[in-house]
Amino acid sequence: MSLGHRKLLVALARQHGEKIRDHAEPFFKDILDFYAMTGLRSQELCWLLKSDVILSPRPFIHIRTKKCPITGKFWKRKFNKSRIVPLCSVAASIPQRAVATSKGPWLFSTAEWKRNPAGRCNSERMLDALAVALAGAGIIEGTIHSLRHSFCAFAANNKIPAFKEMKILGHGSLDIVLRYYHIDDNE
Repeated sequence: MSLGHRKLLVALARQHGEKIRDHAEPFFKDILDFYAMTGLRSQELCWLLKSDVILSPRPFIHIRTKKCPITGKFWKRKFNKSRIVPLCSVAASIPQRAVATSKGPWLFSTAEWKRNPAGRCNSERMLDALAVALAGAGIIEGTIHSLRHSFCAFAANNKIPAFKEMKILGHGSLDIVLRYYHIDDNE
């Protein structure tokens, strides 16, 4: 990873997070925050069911293989391993609001997505929403995966051990996590 890309990720996490959020479409503000606070892959978020969210006693989301309750299509997570992603109180408030407002079984859904009659959000729509927010914030580069990197950089700078991050992110190799594990130059 180039030094320029590394600085972009740290900037997304520290300096531009609020700016990006301020320029996001209202529906996507919570979704972009949730990406950044959980390190989820795009498809993982798009396939979250309301039943994947556990809010008490300790909030978490369950990433697991599932079948669309509407179309019957199956989705398998990367590496085909279930995992638990813990949620801080701020992150837990996002699915709590989403469960109350989402139509159908999906955690984040809307009837406005015409290419998906099941109401499940899709990666292309998420990337489009991020592109709008980045452009509004005056940021030239960035993808949904950049938010995953930002989460890892944030966790590294808040003393979360790399092995724990590996489990949260769903990686099978510590080497991959260490590519994301960017400690701020001031550390």
